[in-house]
Amino acid sequence: MGLFSKLVTGENIPEHKAAVPIISPLNGKILPLDQYPCPIFKERLMGEGVALEPAGYQVFSPFDGLVEFYPRTSHQIRLKSKQGVKLLIQFGFESDRLMGEGFRLKTKEGAKVSRGDLLLEFDLPKLKQKLNSHLFAVTILNSQKLKGILPQRQQVMAMQDLLMTLYV
Repeated sequence: MGLFSKLVTGENIPEHKAAVPIISPLNGKILPLDQYPCPIFKERLMGEGVALEPAGYQVFSPFDGLVEFYPRTSHQIRLKSKQGVKLLIQFGFESDRLMGEGFRLKTKEGAKVSRGDLLLEFDLPKLKQKLNSHLFAVTILNSQKLKGILPQRQQVMAMQDLLMTLYV
């Protein structure tokens, strides 16, 4: 776990002004971010968050906001909510080397998105075949501004189940 973790449990929720729920953008099993095989994520240099073992083939916007960054390699997407939350979804470790193979873009950089909008479709069997790890990372890029993050630890359904709660 990174040096400055913002993770909390149900027993140690910090004093906060608001709780912001983040709905899961994809189907899968929530895992600790430490299980994501990239040191940059393990050390929380891309923010605090969770890893997800995907169980579907689609990624949705978990909130209303803006697509801030969406490279042509399709290996990640960065969203910014109307409340200022900056969310990163990284699609599989070293997936940038696939140069978009196995991914179908459904939005573009600069687009306004609504909660539930389809952002991406991916070919999970192809990712499993071509990558050493097919885990996804979902992090809050500006997590240093938060009082705490309460991640869930369970199987989740996209757009139905809570991924994490942010305390501001």
